[in-house]
Formats: sequence, structure tokens, C-alpha cells
Amino acid sequence: MAKPRDDQRLDLLQGTLDMLILRTLQWEPQHGHGIGQAIRAQSDDLLKVET
Repeated sequence: MAKPRDDQRLDLLQGTLDMLILRTLQWEPQHGHGIGQAIRAQSDDLLKVET
């Protein structure tokens, strides 16, 4: 049974966010707010990760 299209997009978004977080943590340990700031800075404010 195939997933509905919205579920597939959500899975892709979550997988992408997971990878961005792990990539950020490879540089140094950080707390949640610091991870969000790092992702925002690395994407030139294109991506804004909120709680």
C-alpha cells in the first residue's frame, strides 16, 4: 500500500532535517537553539528551524 503524497513529503522533509542536524553536530556538540542557528547561518537564512 503506497503512502499518500503528503506523507511522502513529510518523510522527505524529516529525513532532510535529520541530515542537516547530524551535519551540524559533526563540527561540535550543540544544544537545540545552537543547531537551529547554525542551519540558518549555513543556508544564508533560507532555512529557519524552529521548535
